[in-house]
Amino acid sequence: MNVHKNARLTPFGRERIVLQIENGLAPKAVGEAAGVCPRTVRKWVDRYRREGLAGLRDRSSRPHRLHRPTPQPVVEQVEALRRQRRTGKQIAAELRISSATVESGDTIQKRTDQAAVRTAFVVERGQPDRGQ
Repeated sequence: MNVHKNARLTPFGRERIVLQIENGLAPKAVGEAAGVCPRTVRKWVDRYRREGLAGLRDRSSRPHRLHRPTPQPVVEQVEALRRQRRTGKQIAAELRISSATVESGDTIQKRTDQAAVRTAFVVERGQPDRGQ
């Protein structure tokens, strides 16, 4: 398991918290013993009650969707410039947008993958010579 460096609790520690609450201890006491606030204790107990042990596993904090997706005309301009083999920095400068928008895995890159830009790149370049 890959626990990030700032994590106070592992899934095992979260399970211990849940068991202590199930045995009648107060969230405040359990939180103090575990080094987390009572709100965090209640969060893990609620997840356990909804999802079982699976609810105690680590999950991504990445949003499920973008609230302000990149406008389609900008996406199309970036796709066109990618086909010309421009770097993210060059595209950002030319379109006067953030390089994070160009490089973001969930905005332009995802959409350019959908538009088969990478496939077009392989077709245009041809397959690499593997010495056969």
